[in-house]
Amino acid sequence: LKRYYEQLLVLAADVKNQILILMEPNKENSNNYQPPQ
Repeated sequence: LKRYYEQLLVLAADVKNQILILMEPNKENSNNYQPPQ
């Protein structure tokens, strides 16, 4: 059970890193985008 839990933590870290990498360009685009006022 402990080994399964450790694998789950590693998998969650991989997914989080991939999400952060995917969100980097989106964050830049949202910063450059100025909503009309």
